[in-house]
Amino acid sequence: MSGASIVNSESIKPKSVIMGVRFLYAAIIVSFLRGIIVGRQIGEVENIPFVSVILVLIFVSCLTWFLVYKISLGKNWARILYTILFIIGNGLTIFPLIASVVKHPVSGLLGIGQAVLELIGMMMLFSVSSNQWFKLSRIKE
Repeated sequence: MSGASIVNSESIKPKSVIMGVRFLYAAIIVSFLRGIIVGRQIGEVENIPFVSVILVLIFVSCLTWFLVYKISLGKNWARILYTILFIIGNGLTIFPLIASVVKHPVSGLLGIGQAVLELIGMMMLFSVSSNQWFKLSRIKE
C-alpha cells in the first residue's frame, strides 16, 4: 500500500464527527424554533418589532450553521470557537433556562433540548477518533 492510500484511508471522516455535526445541526433547528416562540414574547415585553427579532435570529442561525459546516470540513478553529461560544452561552443561561421551564414550559423544554443536543454533539466532536481526524485535517492543509 502506498503512502498516499494510507493518508486517504485515514482521512475518512469518523462516525463520531458525522454524528456530532448532525447533533449540532439539530440544535440549530431547535434553537431557531425556540427563537420564534421566545421572539414573540420578547417583542411584546420589550416593544421590539417581531421582524427585528426574526432578522437577528436568522443572522445568528446562519453564523452558527457556518461554524458547524466548517467543523464538518475538519476546521479545528471552528470547533474551538463553537466550544467557547457553547460554554459561554450555556454557562450564562443555565439558571434562567431552568426557571423558564416553569413559566414557559414549551420554550424551556426546547432550550433544554437544544443544550442537550449541543452537549452530545460536542462530546462526539472531542472523542479520540474525532481528535485524530481534526489533527490529520490540519496536517493536510
